[in-house]
Amino acid sequence: MKVCPACGSMPEEEHWGACSEIKGTCWQTGSIDCSNPECHHGVAISIDSDIMKSCSTLLEEMWDLAAANKFKRD
Repeated sequence: MKVCPACGSMPEEEHWGACSEIKGTCWQTGSIDCSNPECHHGVAISIDSDIMKSCSTLLEEMWDLAAANKFKRD
């Protein structure tokens, strides 16, 4: 993964929370945060837990997109 776009530090390992059922679907939230405790940059996704096998890859791709400044920020 790329370094943090805000401070240049390496990202932490991804974290996955507990599942929550919403309207019959089990959702799980995952995040990757910057390893610098003074930097608050991170990315998160909430995804149907039935397709969790590809979630880690998606989360890492989102971090790399953010690191490459591919997200529009207002």
